[in-house]
Amino acid sequence: MSAQLIENYRFKYKTRGKWIYVPNDRCLQRAKHIIRFFNRDVSFPDYFYHYRSGGHVAALHAHLKNDFFFKIDVRNFFYSIARNRVARAFAAKGLRGAPTYAKWSTWPAPGLDDTQLGESSLPLELHRAQIPDRRVPSL
Repeated sequence: MSAQLIENYRFKYKTRGKWIYVPNDRCLQRAKHIIRFFNRDVSFPDYFYHYRSGGHVAALHAHLKNDFFFKIDVRNFFYSIARNRVARAFAAKGLRGAPTYAKWSTWPAPGLDDTQLGESSLPLELHRAQIPDRRVPSL
């Protein structure tokens, strides 16, 4: 029996040394459900800018008053997040069916084929999704 029971992408391709997974329609439906859940039921702290409309610009403005900046790029950041960690985070926020949604929300890590478990990555669509947070005002 295969470890990756859920096929959550239409196809994958490699560009600049990284695998890109193109989610299938069922995966996109589940991604929209997760986004609706977080929009409706989860509040983020004031310092969390990512899912706000204009959040990246607001984060920049919040840091402009600082004298020093530290820029890092964590190599393979999303691949360093294990599927079970995604499931625990979903469950901690109250998402029913968290382990299943975590399976739909992650890809196999580089170097593993689609039947092996291991570190996973959030799908591109979830990473890019704009989730307006109505509870935290935009700057």
